[in-house]
Amino acid sequence: MRFTVALTNSTDGDIPQVAMVVSLGHCTCSSGMASPMPSGTMQMLDTATNTWQSVRYVHEGTGTDYQSQTLVPPFALEHGKTATYQLEMQLDTKQNFAVHEGQSAIHVTIVDAATKKPVTGKPTALPITVEP
Repeated sequence: MRFTVALTNSTDGDIPQVAMVVSLGHCTCSSGMASPMPSGTMQMLDTATNTWQSVRYVHEGTGTDYQSQTLVPPFALEHGKTATYQLEMQLDTKQNFAVHEGQSAIHVTIVDAATKKPVTGKPTALPITVEP
């Protein structure tokens, strides 16, 4: 599944060290305490070479440690500016648990690279359906 992420600085000022976290939310397609998203891979388009590069596949668990799993090196994002990324994710065909049809979301969070805390409130969510 391919998707586009556009980070826009809508705060009142510049963000000197912004980082982007793309994480996969809990999924009703799995059982267990944390209801994790099934395992998979993620790639990001390198616009300089027009090739897909492997990046971290981060699924959310029981804490917030995923917020330190940034996808790109920190960069400055001036007020009103936008940075755009093309991503692609794919679930592995073999899983360590039974997968059934369910709902999840791809979450995109802008975090302050220094504090690892979200710059804005809730992450932006792209709802997805998982089918075996």
